[in-house]
Amino acid sequence: MAKKTVKVAVAAVPKSMSEAVQVVFQIGEHQRHIDAVELEYNKRIQALKEIMVKEAEPYQKEIDKLFAGLYVFAEKNRQSLTDDGKRKTVDASPAGEFGWRLPPHSISFHDKKAVIAELKKMGLSTEFIRIEEEVNKEAMLKDEDARVRAAKVKGLKVVQQEYFYVKPAEVTVTQEVQRKAEDLRALVGG
Repeated sequence: MAKKTVKVAVAAVPKSMSEAVQVVFQIGEHQRHIDAVELEYNKRIQALKEIMVKEAEPYQKEIDKLFAGLYVFAEKNRQSLTDDGKRKTVDASPAGEFGWRLPPHSISFHDKKAVIAELKKMGLSTEFIRIEEEVNKEAMLKDEDARVRAAKVKGLKVVQQEYFYVKPAEVTVTQEVQRKAEDLRALVGG
């Protein structure tokens, strides 16, 4: 197999060890300049983040209040909003949607050794216990039958908690946001 040749732009090749040492010094100097530039921009980025957090804080507080109010409304009117539970998403056109999500089941227990002993006692060790004697939560969660059998194990609970969400409709960038972006670019110097 032929050797590949890589062409790289090269400054003068050192002719002695003292010249090589000088090249190392130059590389270090350039790296320190790069580090200084990086540090300066990281400071600017951090300052911008702090400004952003400060400017966004009142909006986040308002979102939290609005979210809580919408949740109270949704819970109070859940039956009518979901056609008696036939659907979980409520169309709030043109603003967006809100509703309830049910994440995947999960397994929780407090006494690992007691649960393992109980699984063995019930004849479920090959399916629900890993070789390193660890409860196989994934196997317990794989389907409804497995979850039902796992739920019968003393000291083990099959858990699934529903949570509420809000998904605003996507909007295009407004002139106000564009102006803020331009202000930030000017602040950074870009």
